[in-house]
Amino acid sequence: MRNASRVWLPSPCANLKAYSGFIPVDDDKNSTYLFFLHIKSQVNSKFKPLLVWMQGGPGKSALFGQFLENGPLGIDATGNLFRRRPAILSDFNVVYLDTPAGSGYSFDTTGTYPSTLEESSVHAIRFLRRFMRIFPEYHNREFFIAGESYGARSAIGLAHRVLSRPTDLPCRLKGVMLGVGFVFPLLQIINSADYLYYSGLLDDRGRTKFADRFKQIQQLVDEQKPVEAVKLLSQTVLNMHSAEHKSLFEELTGFQSHANIIRDRISRRFETYMSYANSTEFKRLFTFRLPDLWMPQGLKLLWL
Repeated sequence: MRNASRVWLPSPCANLKAYSGFIPVDDDKNSTYLFFLHIKSQVNSKFKPLLVWMQGGPGKSALFGQFLENGPLGIDATGNLFRRRPAILSDFNVVYLDTPAGSGYSFDTTGTYPSTLEESSVHAIRFLRRFMRIFPEYHNREFFIAGESYGARSAIGLAHRVLSRPTDLPCRLKGVMLGVGFVFPLLQIINSADYLYYSGLLDDRGRTKFADRFKQIQQLVDEQKPVEAVKLLSQTVLNMHSAEHKSLFEELTGFQSHANIIRDRISRRFETYMSYANSTEFKRLFTFRLPDLWMPQGLKLLWL
């Protein structure tokens, strides 16, 4: 199974040991699979700690962090791949993990996804236990958890689970890293009407309109209408990058990304990565089968 998950990164990282695949994390249905990319540190791998990287979004693949932030294989604005130096790999053996199911390439064959942080934390623990069956060299190894943006919630949830049930995982948790962490209720953080007003991006009318929209979203949440709330939130701050689907944020400010008030346009490097991540070449790079050991009866082989 370990050999079956071996992947070869493109030049200039072809000499790195990398593994990729899906691991099932529900014990009852065998329907929930988490995607991972594991890259070993090139120098003294057997002495380096293990780090699990979780992305935000919500819903982004952890490969976003690998290619655009801290992984050894980077991509520039023109689409060229390059070796990032320094990279997080200098200090850790890294597992880029798409969690919870529904994020990135992780999926559930029945469409049943975790609805609480506790559920997704249990899935992450099961992933790590089964990951360490494939890579037993990490037993009793120092272990770090990292989460960026909304992924910080997953990181905290997993860390709490490990600390409250230390026998669940055969390694030693040494630290948790959070980057621009969304650790408070989402609407409390993302309602930036006042911030945008005092930054000069909204006038009085825009400030009122933006704040009123978040009141509507909160009302939908209070009425237990999560689908409608998420849809309205998407129309408020998420940009579809087309003239026909501008968010309220872009209509009021002229800026494309609610995550960055320094640049009025989405980074070209980000757009290049998104195009590459949806290409046939990219999918071929991470082609693999589901581990035969955990293949549910009747489930066909799946390819990324």
